[in-house]
Amino acid sequence: MANRGSPIWIKALVLMLFLLLLVPLWLFVSGHVVGFLWFRFHMPALPLLAWVDYWHEYAEQPAMRPPLILSAAVATVICLAPFALFFLPRRRSLHGEARFARMREVRRAGLLENKVGDGIIIGRIGRKFLTAGLADYPHVMLAAPTASGKGVGIVIPNLLHWNHSVIVLDIKGENWQHTAGFRARHGHNVFLFDPGSPHRRTHRWNPLAYVRQDPALRVDDIQKIGHMLFPDISNVDPMWSASCRSLFLGLVLYLLETPGATVSLGQVAREMYASSEKRFEAAFKQAQAAGNPYSTTCVHAISDYLNTSDNTRTSIRKTFTSRFELFLNPILDAATAANDFDLEQLRRTRMSIYIGISPDNLGRLAPLLNLFFQQVVDLNTRVLPEHDKTLKYQLLLLLDEFKSLGKMPLLVDGVAFLRGYGVRLLPIFQSPSQVREIYGDEAARTFFENHHVRITYTPATVDAATDIARELGNYTYKARSISRPHSLSGGKGGASSSTSDQQRALMLPQELRELGTEEAIIFAKGVKPIHADKIRWYQDPEFKGRPLAAPEVPLATLSTAAPIMVADHDSGEAGEVEALYEKPFSHFKLDFSDVEIPKGPISEDEAEDLADRFYASLTK
Repeated sequence: MANRGSPIWIKALVLMLFLLLLVPLWLFVSGHVVGFLWFRFHMPALPLLAWVDYWHEYAEQPAMRPPLILSAAVATVICLAPFALFFLPRRRSLHGEARFARMREVRRAGLLENKVGDGIIIGRIGRKFLTAGLADYPHVMLAAPTASGKGVGIVIPNLLHWNHSVIVLDIKGENWQHTAGFRARHGHNVFLFDPGSPHRRTHRWNPLAYVRQDPALRVDDIQKIGHMLFPDISNVDPMWSASCRSLFLGLVLYLLETPGATVSLGQVAREMYASSEKRFEAAFKQAQAAGNPYSTTCVHAISDYLNTSDNTRTSIRKTFTSRFELFLNPILDAATAANDFDLEQLRRTRMSIYIGISPDNLGRLAPLLNLFFQQVVDLNTRVLPEHDKTLKYQLLLLLDEFKSLGKMPLLVDGVAFLRGYGVRLLPIFQSPSQVREIYGDEAARTFFENHHVRITYTPATVDAATDIARELGNYTYKARSISRPHSLSGGKGGASSSTSDQQRALMLPQELRELGTEEAIIFAKGVKPIHADKIRWYQDPEFKGRPLAAPEVPLATLSTAAPIMVADHDSGEAGEVEALYEKPFSHFKLDFSDVEIPKGPISEDEAEDLADRFYASLTK
């Protein structure tokens, strides 16, 4: 079995050279050894075939034969020794040989190849930056507790270095302020999507704008978005999510097939809150009479909701509106009413999209961010770069506060094939346990294994430190013990010593928790763990002069859209309508027979249900 320390091609090359040199080397050594045995220090110059000549001449003489055999044996040992040392397996240490990578090993792994703007910066050793290239290290992850320098050490340095497209979750707005101007100066189209901005300063993104116009394809696009908005939830009857997805499909098709209608998530919310059986029946009949009927899929999806029992319909409605009440916010509605950037162009042009969510909005807007990133992955994994030469840029998803985005199956399940599409991930979280909590142990393990570079800063907990120490491994060291036996008479006997192999962790958990604030541990595929230095962009000569003033962000216009107006199909002529003004109030009444007024105090849910039924009666 060959020594695992050298690549196979090196061993093959050495073997070929060795075989070419073995025969002449053996002849040379054996000839000079026998010459020394016979002539001592008065040995004459010997030809290469001296030993062969001596064997033919003197092998039959008893006195001369032993030196010839001895010289052949000595030459064989000398010639085969290098072969044995190089190819035979070396003795393995009893407890392991863990250590940190040396500089030449890091260089051999390709982590010091610093092609400008093409790799993800992961740290530095001395003055040399460590960068992960697409070919060997497509995805990078960082586990770093709060206030450990992940922004100044990883996020901002990469935004000041990475020259391909990027989407970055910018929680505090610092990334936009420090890097957007620099990226714009170097040819990037930069955008800030801040749907919670109190000043309405945001670029806009409308997920429904990516629904294709082809009737054969649009249902598939809408269903994908529906699955992102209403995923199945464990321990909850999947009927509710499936019903919401079906209703969503019907409402979006209703907007797409209504001439002049606004097609946005905010408009879906408005249509949902204004929905009633008679209203949709009137719309369907009018479209049919005008010769432009709604599609069968649209009618069936909405009718399926309307034809359920009152209790079921109320439950579906509540499940649906629980996700869509976000879009009743006029600022959020404005931010998702149109597109200022095209997610399908991320790999064709250099774009930088900053997702500027403030910490107080992070939890509330997490479903929207979840939809955004899943749609990014969906749109950018439809065509491989080798099938479309216009796809010439990579896309980096820099996901700070990864846990806050919630469960994103499309992203986590796709990590294994994203590399082929030129899409790279850099998720950042406080500890791996956060990812396990969301996705479960098996899915999290697969997710981690597909990140060929894993960076860890000083761990905050003993459990996290223990996991890192276990992965760093152990090494074997020699321990010497001295014993001094006592004789039966009470005196001391002679001391004796012994040496044994002992085990020691490369770094103990407590040592990892005391890791310096400027240090990082990097696990990369194909190389031993790397003890690296953190980057501080504001102190580094390479980066500290790069920040420029950020571009101005446009003001999003508030929407004035209302639910689609549907005329009552039984309405009278204009004169009949005007005559209503002359009628006394006694001619007008509302039928409250279907609205049960509860007695005593009611809960918030009961009040909302009562209001829904009251408003529904107004449309009859």
